[in-house]
Amino acid sequence: MFIAYAIVATLMSAVLLASAGAKFTRPKRLVDQMSTVGLPFGMLPFLGMAQIAGAGGLIIGLWWGPLGIAAALGLTLYFIGAGRRTSACQ
Repeated sequence: MFIAYAIVATLMSAVLLASAGAKFTRPKRLVDQMSTVGLPFGMLPFLGMAQIAGAGGLIIGLWWGPLGIAAALGLTLYFIGAGRRTSACQ
């Protein structure tokens, strides 16, 4: 089970870090998406930092389980909030 967690945590962390990088560089595609759902641009750095914290928590969770659990719960809430925000705008 640990190997499965390590693989998922590593892949998820890589995706989260790539997504966080986009939040800081603000490519046109991302800016268009954020304006479509009505998200203020001032929230992008906060969202990027939340993703970086989640990625770090997942990786550190390989050595300290409680932090990995907290990071997984936080990221779950992050993505639930993102899903509700986008579904409310459709």
